[in-house]
Amino acid sequence: MYQQVVVHCSNILKEKNYQVSRPLMIKLFTSSPRQNNAYALAWALFILVACGAPPSTFDELQLKDILGYDKPIHAILFGTQAYLLIRALKHKASLEKMITYACLLSALYGVLIELLQKFYFEGRSFDYFDMLANILGCLIVWIWFTRKAKMLAQ
Repeated sequence: MYQQVVVHCSNILKEKNYQVSRPLMIKLFTSSPRQNNAYALAWALFILVACGAPPSTFDELQLKDILGYDKPIHAILFGTQAYLLIRALKHKASLEKMITYACLLSALYGVLIELLQKFYFEGRSFDYFDMLANILGCLIVWIWFTRKAKMLAQ
C-alpha cells in the first residue's frame, strides 16, 4: 500500500515537472481558519504515514540522494507542521503565544513519531538525531515567526 501511494505521488510529480501550481500556492497562503486547520491536520497525517512506512518505500524517490541525508527532510517536515499549526491557531489568542504553542506541539509530535517508530512501526527505529532534526525544524520556524511578530508589533 505504501509503495502504491509513493509511486502514485511520484508519477504526479513527474507529470507536473515537479512544479506546484500558482493557484494552489495562493490558496494555501490566503486560506480561511477552517482550511488552515485542514491543512495542518492533513500534513500531520502525511507525516504519520511517511514516518510509519517501511524505509524501502522511499527508495524509488531517492530523497536521500537529492538532499544528502534524511535529517533535512525531518527538519522540513516538522518545520512545515509548525508553520501550518501557526496558521491554524493564529486567530485563537495572542500571536506570540500561538507561535510558541504551535512550535512546541509540533516538536512534541516529532518526539511522539520517533517513539512510535521504536515501539509500533515495523521496520523503523528510534533515532535521537531524527528527533533533534524534528525539533530543529520547529525551532527554526519559531525563531523566524517570533522575530517577524516583534517586527510587526513595532
